[in-house]
Amino acid sequence: MFKFTRLKEDFLSSAQSLNTELWERLRNSADMRDRKKAGIVQSFIERAEKVTNEINLLFNDIQIEFGQNTEKLSLMEEVSVIFKDGRPTKINIFGEEIVIRKLNEIPVSVANWLLDHGKTLGEIPNFIHRIRTDFKMTSAIPKQLKNGWFIEVGDDKDRLLDKANRLLKRAGFSRDIKVKEE
Repeated sequence: MFKFTRLKEDFLSSAQSLNTELWERLRNSADMRDRKKAGIVQSFIERAEKVTNEINLLFNDIQIEFGQNTEKLSLMEEVSVIFKDGRPTKINIFGEEIVIRKLNEIPVSVANWLLDHGKTLGEIPNFIHRIRTDFKMTSAIPKQLKNGWFIEVGDDKDRLLDKANRLLKRAGFSRDIKVKEE
């Protein structure tokens, strides 16, 4: 059986050993007196640390997707938006209920749920941006997310549901949002 956790631990241990070795060699090197070379080596070490952190995040995402947490998610209720008298009242995302009152809260709730569960959204032109002014459309209605980014929500019901589905799929979830009437 494949031991994913062991692979992750071995990688992180090796990366830490490499980092320690590089710092030690830098300190003991006669080239340490050459500030330019020392700066270059330090830059490589810092880049290696960033790559190691990114790989660690990737390992975590894989564990969430294929580990025990995902097995629990797959057994739970699908993602659904509940409407009463034509107005949204709540959204259920893998068993978690979020109260909403407006249609434009659907993609916002999905995006914030993904952020709460360790997913990154990334920029999507005219949909998700780090800065409010990055939206090219003059008719854009951006709402701020928990991470400080902005999401465009100025659309009709079908388009907002489509945007929420797009977020879920981009985060690796294959289910479509179901619409239910109370």
